[in-house]
Amino acid sequence: MEDEDKEQKERELINRAKARELINSWKSPENFKLTAKQISLRFPIIIMAKISALCELHAKESKSKIIADLLSLAFEVIEAELDEDRGPLVGIDDDTNPVYARDSEKDRYNNLTRKYIEELKKEAGIETGGKEARKG
Repeated sequence: MEDEDKEQKERELINRAKARELINSWKSPENFKLTAKQISLRFPIIIMAKISALCELHAKESKSKIIADLLSLAFEVIEAELDEDRGPLVGIDDDTNPVYARDSEKDRYNNLTRKYIEELKKEAGIETGGKEARKG
């Protein structure tokens, strides 16, 4: 039980450090690339009030950037908790890579993330490798 408490406190310290880093990043210039399409979201009143307060405190940052940064921090916390269990080793492939009984939750999440990154890059006219596609 003591180890779990220590681990929880360490995670809290790391999250606080990440939050401080995020706040500091709002005080410095940064390149922020948006998706091609805009979406509309509705938030609970308390969440929108907190977003608005942060936007007022850090007026040089756009609301989109602040929301994206907050989501990015939340993703880091959630990604650290995704299950990595792949089951037992069932063999070795032709390239000598281990083959497991199944993909872990983290594997599936990472594969889906890559899939959507490619789709969003295509929509934005960005070729793989970060080069922008010629339009026209």
